[in-house]
Amino acid sequence: MHLLAIIVVCLYHAVNGKEEGVTEADSMGLLEKYGYIPEAKPGAGYLRTPEAIVSAVKIFQRYAGLKQSGLFDKATIAKLKAPRCGMSDKKALSSRAKRYVHQGSKWNKQKLTWKILRYSRASRRLSEGQVRRTIYQVLAKWSKVTYLDFVETSSNEPDIKIIFAGGYHQDPYQFDGRGGTLAHAFYPLDNKGFAGDAHFDDDEWFTLGSKEGTNFYWVALHEFGHSIGLEHSQKLGAIMYPWYQGYKGDDVELTNDDVKGIQALYGVRKSESVTTPAPTPIVPVTVPFSTTPKARICLNRIKAAFLGGDKKVYVFNDDRLFVLDEFLNIEKGPVPIGDVFYGLTKVDAATKIESGELVFFHGDKYWVFKGYRRISGPEPITRYGLKANMRDLDAAVSWKGSGKLYFFKGSLFWRYDVSKKRLDRNYPRHIRLWRGIPSNIDAVFQWRNKALYFFKGEKFYRFDSRRIEVVRNYPKKIRNEFAVCKAPSRSSKLSDVVDSINKPPNAASLALQSLTSILVAITAFIIRMS
Repeated sequence: MHLLAIIVVCLYHAVNGKEEGVTEADSMGLLEKYGYIPEAKPGAGYLRTPEAIVSAVKIFQRYAGLKQSGLFDKATIAKLKAPRCGMSDKKALSSRAKRYVHQGSKWNKQKLTWKILRYSRASRRLSEGQVRRTIYQVLAKWSKVTYLDFVETSSNEPDIKIIFAGGYHQDPYQFDGRGGTLAHAFYPLDNKGFAGDAHFDDDEWFTLGSKEGTNFYWVALHEFGHSIGLEHSQKLGAIMYPWYQGYKGDDVELTNDDVKGIQALYGVRKSESVTTPAPTPIVPVTVPFSTTPKARICLNRIKAAFLGGDKKVYVFNDDRLFVLDEFLNIEKGPVPIGDVFYGLTKVDAATKIESGELVFFHGDKYWVFKGYRRISGPEPITRYGLKANMRDLDAAVSWKGSGKLYFFKGSLFWRYDVSKKRLDRNYPRHIRLWRGIPSNIDAVFQWRNKALYFFKGEKFYRFDSRRIEVVRNYPKKIRNEFAVCKAPSRSSKLSDVVDSINKPPNAASLALQSLTSILVAITAFIIRMS
């Protein structure tokens, strides 16, 4: 009886070609699965009249927004096969109003703890940081509109347990490999046992920032709606609508229907409106260093960089991100790039343009971010006004005050007009015009003193923008000559990296430093940058 009371929520995804040639019997099975016709009892004969079948098909068509023909036509079969939640629509069908539906149970406390007990082990998987950050974001979506607070805990007995698993995983609902059940979650019920737990099929290909695979953000947002007591909604477009709605970006908003549904269960936070709720702070995510605690963290190469609005330098090496403070000491990192900038795995070139937007290039694609929030991308570089043969750029830099970007590849460079979104005429030109700068550079960015710094291999060049030549006594070694090695540390707060990108420096924290240490840092900094 207890197992019968636990109603599992699962997203069913029909993989391309998996259900081609669906028979009427298959369609009948799907109607039964989703609650439109009574379930046949094992061990007993069960005869369904034609009238009952036509009626069930019409009800399904009405619910799905299709023409109510009562026939298994092509549109009806396609909708039955479409990606969706595998839970029965029976209760939602009993609601006359075309809106949200409550499952019938709720949490009896405001503060809910959660923990990811098992991360994905799939070959094509999201990083642990990407998964955790997505969980924070989707729970914050629900939390900011109602009286529920979600807190990550170190306890192995949280209210909401989150796992990635394949096949049988010690609950009554076995996963079936890629293309069947995507995930399942449990309702609050008696607030014990499986209540609220969310399980994701580790055989699935979950993605972020891509139309390929299955969008993890949407699946998680939908599943946690069930975890806190919401049934399916009949409202087309709602997060709790039964059918998987495909990739809509990695910052999908709850609809008014979703918000009203959850607020009817738990109430509205004071001083918050339904449409513009105040943001809820997200708990910092801690990402382990890739180096061992005993090792000093140093930069020997720099493959992409930009100067942030906080006067800090953001450095990209392969799939890792570092942050250098005002005195070019390594302050934070390394952390995976994708944990901060969703959708990015590697960066060829990066720059911060005068509007404050960050533009990243990798291969033949580009992305635009505002802080850590993605605005667009991935898009072909040709849509940004670049030529197809400019793929795999070496570097990019915004020359402050000029409204121009400069792109470098091999022995060539291009000038780009930001306002017109196109390359200037008579380009490319040879890099020899940048006197003293070698071909095949790794990175370039403009420092606060307006000087440009170019990087190649283990060396860097200071470029005088007025004389259009490399400053005397350059190149120098990057390690400690440009970026000071960082003392060993066990972890780096991802939220610190994210929050600082567009924020001014914290004057209070700087004031707390001793005068002696500041003078030492300034002296060393002046020596390195001279």
